[in-house]
Amino acid sequence: MDDAELVLRRLASQAVTGERHSTIEAAAAAQLATQAQDFHGAKWALALRSTGRRPTSTPR
Repeated sequence: MDDAELVLRRLASQAVTGERHSTIEAAAAAQLATQAQDFHGAKWALALRSTGRRPTSTPR
């Protein structure tokens, strides 16, 4: 496996590429944990991994 394939597999396994979760809750559950020292960064990370949401529309 070359570096490019490894990167693609990691992004897919973290739901950054490919099929995304249908809800913010499902994205959070799939990650097992979400670090929120940077609250806006945590919201962005969950929105990135779900469909139909933008970081500005995620719950507070």
